[in-house]
Amino acid sequence: MSGERSVSDAPPIVFARAWCGTDLGEYRPCRSTYERYPYEGLPRIDPADFTGADRRLAGSGEVVPELAVELGELAEGLEAKGVTLPQDFVTFQTDSKLYRLLDEISVTACSTHISEPLPSPVEPDAYLVRFLRDQQDCVIWYLYLRPSGESFVVHSHLDYEYEYEARRAGEDTGTDLDDLEEQQSAILWCAPSFTEFAYRFWAENRLWRALNDDALSGLGPGTRAYLNHYAPRPPTEFDREAKTSLRWGVASVAVWLFPYWVLSSLIAIPLGMAGACKAFIVYRRADPTERRSGRLLAGFLLSALSGGAAIAYWVFLFRHPELLVRD
Repeated sequence: MSGERSVSDAPPIVFARAWCGTDLGEYRPCRSTYERYPYEGLPRIDPADFTGADRRLAGSGEVVPELAVELGELAEGLEAKGVTLPQDFVTFQTDSKLYRLLDEISVTACSTHISEPLPSPVEPDAYLVRFLRDQQDCVIWYLYLRPSGESFVVHSHLDYEYEYEARRAGEDTGTDLDDLEEQQSAILWCAPSFTEFAYRFWAENRLWRALNDDALSGLGPGTRAYLNHYAPRPPTEFDREAKTSLRWGVASVAVWLFPYWVLSSLIAIPLGMAGACKAFIVYRRADPTERRSGRLLAGFLLSALSGGAAIAYWVFLFRHPELLVRD
């Protein structure tokens, strides 16, 4: 009808951005086998940083003829559909030292498994090409190709090759490929190019192995820089002073465990006063963000309660001197 806009004229879908990865030890925890991490919080990837022990990502430049034929046929099929297979993907997947590199480094038994072109369930002229899958299909990675020439990497918990085959066979998989909202939420953008994906995937899996094998000394500069992004910040002066206040507070409470309360209270008063005063001074100097420190608050409360209890104890004794003589 006149005035209506066709589906293909719709603006490109904007996918949610997240990286699906494993833990990096204490540097980046993970609640399960995989977790989705906000893309904006990931370390920067620059292939130029991956030198030395990281040089394996550079490849050899030797093309495997059989793989080149397979990728050539895939590229031709995609061109016939109006999209282009990115050259960095072709180079990687036909290089004799690279095409199985992601499989070898994966700590979750992921494997390369390149599919035929799969229609995007959310954009009529775009296509997906699966290239890597988890052993149990917890997550599957795809190239996402648009007719504009744009390409990027996405991941999903759905195997779209299976979903389309099941629909053709009349089988119900519990997934509605025609539900735009459902499908858009099932696809997450994770890298602007295959090259960045490959470097990040390799770096994270290499780091996982190094952390678990206590082999950080063998890392190259690229993977070291990647891990440093997650390294805990060095303690500040505020951290040290807040910790001191907490220690005094704990010590002032601990002295009450001794059975001789007269002696305990005499020790608790200076410890409690020191801890409370320290916390108060640190609080006055701290910025608004630091003032929310639980350690500082705990130090003040423990010190104040213990010191206050010791003072109250001595006030009670002075009002009842017969108890002091008895003690």
